[in-house]
Amino acid sequence: MVKTKSTKLCAAEGGPGESPKSPGKEQHEESSVLADIVLAALETLRREVAQNKKEICATINSRIETVTENLKKEFSIMKGDTQTSLAAIKATMLAHTEATQLNSTL
Repeated sequence: MVKTKSTKLCAAEGGPGESPKSPGKEQHEESSVLADIVLAALETLRREVAQNKKEICATINSRIETVTENLKKEFSIMKGDTQTSLAAIKATMLAHTEATQLNSTL
C-alpha cells in the first residue's frame, strides 16, 4: 500500500493499518523537559541574585563603616566646633538611615 499524506495523518491518529500514536504524550514529555530547564535556570538566577545581594550589602556596610571612622577622626579634630560636629552627626545618621532602607529593599 502506498502511503500518502492523508494516510500518514490517519495513521498518526490511529487510522487503518497503523498502531495508534500519542502525539499528546510526546508533547507533554517535551513540555516537561522544557519546564525542568526553565525551573533550573530560574533557580540559578535566584542563587546569583542572592549572592549579588549579599555582596551589595557588604559593600554598603563597608562604606558606612569607612564614613563612620572618618567622621570619628573629624570629631576628634573639631571638638571645639559644635555646629560642625552636629552637622556631621546629622549626616552620619542620614547615611545610616538610607543604607538601612537600601539594605532592607535588597
